[in-house]
Amino acid sequence: MESHSQFPRRSPNRLFLLLLAMPLAGLVSLEAWSRQVSCPRRIGPTPACEAAGSGAYQEQRALAEQLAQAHARGIEPSEDQLLQAVVEVERSQIGGANGLYCSGVAFVANDMPAEAEMFVRRHEVEHAFQDILSRHPENPEFSANVAAGRQYPLGLVATTAHTIFRSRDLLDLSFGCYVARLWTSFKVYFLPW
Repeated sequence: MESHSQFPRRSPNRLFLLLLAMPLAGLVSLEAWSRQVSCPRRIGPTPACEAAGSGAYQEQRALAEQLAQAHARGIEPSEDQLLQAVVEVERSQIGGANGLYCSGVAFVANDMPAEAEMFVRRHEVEHAFQDILSRHPENPEFSANVAAGRQYPLGLVATTAHTIFRSRDLLDLSFGCYVARLWTSFKVYFLPW
């Protein structure tokens, strides 16, 4: 006796295409939505950058220069050097970001878990290296993440988790802006193009 299933048997190719199409449709939808949602500007002029632009933080600027020259010779900055070279500030001083590099000075928010803080310090110092050594990668954020992630892989995970779980509260975003900002951040920080 032959048994017949109620459901038609699908070919493996159809199933594969369906499994491929679903995430792609999700990504296309996220991209389209992130372009349509109107959100407040992420970072404008910040108090920390204004202070750096007026000549403050000369010691950190000089240390970043020394670290860049050492980096050009293949020497990575130590944890102590990162602690000295990057200025720790209130998050509001850097526009709600985890870190920021501007006017020759690197900043990190003072409310991050230790592992995330070290990753962000190294990330921002990489921006200093890009600036001081006149390196212009196609995606400077991705390049900074790679450099910082090599030295602080746990920090990369901690920073990502911190950003996902705390940014909506810290930045007082609507759900739509929160999702759009996370998608935009993912593209900028984790895709090489």
